[in-house]
Amino acid sequence: MNSIIDGSKPFESFAAKANEFISDRYPRIADNGGIQGVHIGRNRDAQAGSRGNYRITGAMSQNGGNYMEVPDKILPDTSISNREATKPTFTTRVSDSAANYIQDEVERLQKNGLTAGEARKRVKDSVPIVQYFDRKEGLYVAEPVIPRVNDSLLSGLSVPAWNVSYTNRVIKQPFIQGIARNLVEVYGVPNVWADALVMYAETFEGMARISNVARGTVEANASATVSNQMDMLVSDFVNIVVDYETGMQEGVIAGMNGNPLTAMAMGDHERYARLMIEQLANALILFGDPASGYNGLAQCATEESWTGATFESIWTGASTTKGADALKLLLKLLGDMQETLSFLPTSAKINVSPTVYKVLKWVMQSDQFQPINPLKVLENNFYDTSKITGNGFVKGIDDFILVADPFCAANTPWNKHNSDLMFITFPSVKSALDPMDGLIILPVAIENYILPSLPQRDGLLRTMLKRQGSVIAPVDGTVKIIRGIGRA
Repeated sequence: MNSIIDGSKPFESFAAKANEFISDRYPRIADNGGIQGVHIGRNRDAQAGSRGNYRITGAMSQNGGNYMEVPDKILPDTSISNREATKPTFTTRVSDSAANYIQDEVERLQKNGLTAGEARKRVKDSVPIVQYFDRKEGLYVAEPVIPRVNDSLLSGLSVPAWNVSYTNRVIKQPFIQGIARNLVEVYGVPNVWADALVMYAETFEGMARISNVARGTVEANASATVSNQMDMLVSDFVNIVVDYETGMQEGVIAGMNGNPLTAMAMGDHERYARLMIEQLANALILFGDPASGYNGLAQCATEESWTGATFESIWTGASTTKGADALKLLLKLLGDMQETLSFLPTSAKINVSPTVYKVLKWVMQSDQFQPINPLKVLENNFYDTSKITGNGFVKGIDDFILVADPFCAANTPWNKHNSDLMFITFPSVKSALDPMDGLIILPVAIENYILPSLPQRDGLLRTMLKRQGSVIAPVDGTVKIIRGIGRA
């Protein structure tokens, strides 16, 4: 498969993983002609004449073979020392049926009174030329295609079109998508074209003293001056860009009556391009890219190794209380985290591998006594309500979301280990000063932006852009990463 991910110099390592990910899950994307390329980089990474390490008229769009013109004369072989450069790159082909059709039409028009030159010109203008790249021969090919009325639908299928009934239903290839946005709070910024974002964090120091007013002798009468300090949090924006093409022929055909499929397929170009952008955005949120300085959740916390029984071993084991076994392990993990943070978090967002979710969703608490899954027990019994804790400061988590994320699985380009990952964030905490929400911040300048279309020989080249900053997690302990809970 061809390389479809083009990263700037700092993002070369990430681009290599992204290419491996795309080739593994979408093996035909580089050859289908729809998606021209995905580009990653910052504005400051770009070369002259480019923005965010992409050129609208760059190598990816040229490789699509939209239009090519070659000189009438070339240097002779003897003038070129590189033998590879002497090989032809462009050719024309005319099938026997096309040649016969053209000759018959010229003769018919001549019989109707046109001169030979006028007849040839009219036929030439009426015959569409299709351009494509022949991968087997390694040549760009221009070939006339003759429109026919009674052609069969498919080669070898001799059923006339009027004997076929069509439906509008299209069965589309299913896809998976990472859901890293579950773990973060997405925030927009005022200047969508800014290269960096600056936020502020405030810290405090100081202590109170016991007053000696109306007292005789007091042992403690000193205090530390209260002070606060403002710090800056800086995040660079990264451009994630995808090019895709809409052919002019598609537009013409889509406008014909009774043809709903072409318009649907043209719309799917944009939806698929959007999916490619979001897949890479999810990978950046979770794993970041240390080589380029982009911080994801993996750079906000240190991985912790799981020491208990893996969920896969629970799934394959002989226990008759598999659900209870798995739930006890998960609750102990969350309880220890809450204790460490003095029960400050009021919400928890958890992304687990499909292995972990399989166990929590599809085993019973007890084979004999509780035929419900652990997720149901967790939903009904293990979150704080005002009936139990009141509104006091000890109130804990009352917003709990757990989802299966394919990016947390083992043996992926982002996680090349046999062990899986679990990401936990506590985006909201209570505080005696001011309760705070949205502590795991993903600054997004632009969610989706389609640049003005660039006319090509046979269509329009469209470019979709997303601008995303590094993850900001200013409070220690609000991000946890556990390795090996599903499988070691």
